[in-house]
Amino acid sequence: MSIIGIEVLLCMVLAVIFLAAAVPKLRHPKGFVLAVLEYRVLPPRLSVFYARLVPPLEFLLALLLLCGTAIRSAAVVISLLLLSFIVAIGINLARGRNPDCYCFGKASRRPIRGRLLLQDGALLTAALVIVATASEWVAPEPWSVFCLFGLVQGGILGPLLACAAVSACAAALLSRSRSLAGGSMRGSGVVRNVDRSRVTKPDTN
Repeated sequence: MSIIGIEVLLCMVLAVIFLAAAVPKLRHPKGFVLAVLEYRVLPPRLSVFYARLVPPLEFLLALLLLCGTAIRSAAVVISLLLLSFIVAIGINLARGRNPDCYCFGKASRRPIRGRLLLQDGALLTAALVIVATASEWVAPEPWSVFCLFGLVQGGILGPLLACAAVSACAAALLSRSRSLAGGSMRGSGVVRNVDRSRVTKPDTN
């Protein structure tokens, strides 16, 4: 298989994985916020900010990889995300704690194990290969759907802005559908609830 073929294959694999991870988190934001807080790595308010940032970012990164646009930059951000996951998992395993993974929303609510570090390490390796093989930081790759269909006449930022706009709309629609069904969540209330749980049920590890 050629280098371009390997690049395309890795982009598609990572795109599918991150898209599958982003959608359930966007539809159930409260669950992901609580999962991040349970890891007890960041301060509560910073944990809430991180939990709200990750799902739409994952969706955007997946879309960029699928479309073949700014894939080197996307792979760098994915690598940083995966490193943050690996650090959080490693810290909790070192503490003897096994919070729920929640990598793919409610469907993946299983205690973290050492093999999860191996899985994230494999994904990190794939992202780094893309960083090393991709030819562009912002512009579409030669195999991009934008290049194949001649949609790059408006400049290199056009495809990037199009992906960002689609991601923002999709994230808003997914979050909106959830809020209509079950009501929205206020982050400050979650922080207060978790802080109270820490007072009443201190971590013994």
